Amino acid sequence: MTLSRAISLFGLLSVVGCSGSNEPSTAGSATAAASGASSTKPTVASASASASSSAAPSSSGKPASKEQKKPTKEQKKALVKHLAEGRKLAKKKDFKAALVELDAALAAVPNDPVVLAEAGWAAFGDKNLARAKEATTQALAHTSDAKLRAQALYTRGRANEEAGDKALAKRDYGDSLALRDNEEVKKRFVGVGGKPEEIISLWSTCNEGFATVADLCTCLQNKSGDLLFIPDAKITCAAGPKADLGDPRLSLVELHAEGMGFETAHYLVAQDDKKLRVVEQIGDEFEPGAFGVHNGFELKGAKTVAKGRIVAIHHIASHADSNIGGLELYTDDEESDTLCVLGSAGKPTVCPRTIPVILTSTYGPGVEPDPADLDAEMTEMLKNIKANESKKVTKVSWSVDDTGKLSVKVTEGDASVVSKALLEEVSLISGG
Repeated sequence: MTLSRAISLFGLLSVVGCSGSNEPSTAGSATAAASGASSTKPTVASASASASSSAAPSSSGKPASKEQKKPTKEQKKALVKHLAEGRKLAKKKDFKAALVELDAALAAVPNDPVVLAEAGWAAFGDKNLARAKEATTQALAHTSDAKLRAQALYTRGRANEEAGDKALAKRDYGDSLALRDNEEVKKRFVGVGGKPEEIISLWSTCNEGFATVADLCTCLQNKSGDLLFIPDAKITCAAGPKADLGDPRLSLVELHAEGMGFETAHYLVAQDDKKLRVVEQIGDEFEPGAFGVHNGFELKGAKTVAKGRIVAIHHIASHADSNIGGLELYTDDEESDTLCVLGSAGKPTVCPRTIPVILTSTYGPGVEPDPADLDAEMTEMLKNIKANESKKVTKVSWSVDDTGKLSVKVTEGDASVVSKALLEEVSLISGG
């Protein structure tokens, strides 16, 4: 995932939280919540996988993937027992022993993203950089939980930095910051050559200009390894369905991956000077085939402001992640407006802001286990999850005057979940 992608899909949302160690941990939402992490979420004004539906067909008409089977009660017990022990050992910095326990948890439920993320951190602590990168990459492929993704990206960034690859480390730290504002990650980002202003950057994949949709699709397909998450998938690309995008110069292109699961990235394309350019990834459907992970996207229309020079495209992303064998459930709905300044007089179309206008997130227990199945470890885990159960709603309003000056303010809920940079007054049109 590129840095710019990480920013656009999540609307510059900040999720703040830090564990007791130097790791800005969100592995295990109960742990994150206990350490003060917000449970609101984003996907992007360009970084992760976004949004939810069920196992029904996607909005692009593609069939949903078959999910992994729901863990049995024996698998859940084993996962919880070994995860709890692994966390205790990692807290004591006995990372080698922690990895043994976390591997036992993964043997019970192989693709649980919480366990994978924590295994990545333990592997990093044990100086096993290859394992750290492998585990965090697997975690990213099996969750759309913003906090968990932010933590996994940070860990992978640490592993890449330790391995001497500053370019990859910068990308991971930048993608993490796009999902969650964190001082430790900022320091690391700057330490590998990043600049604060890069955290709010324009979409820059395949925007050099193409004569046809087929040519643009060739570019996207060539870069699909950085843009999509489904491994070993069949990649296709085509023009998207016609939709109300506020201006006939704007259209959609869809990049689709079909494998164990599926993902469809929806790109907003502008035609400037007879050339087609990607100007934003406006949404992303993500069904990785993992138990309890559902993500969807819906386009809801558009309007023009600033005397027709700016288009505001309204869309909704929804997310549902069931972790720790289904014991905890995280959901998020994000209603957003992407603002695009239409090209004119040799200036190309750009989409400098995606503003989340309604953010609704919940965290709490998932599938309630049979009381007869509970043991001490599972009881304690459920107790922590219930203690941190929450529902948060944040509302944001914005206005653009005739000169293109944008004003944004939080009207309800927790203002800290919205990036301060997003609340700064800014002129979207050069020269006003």
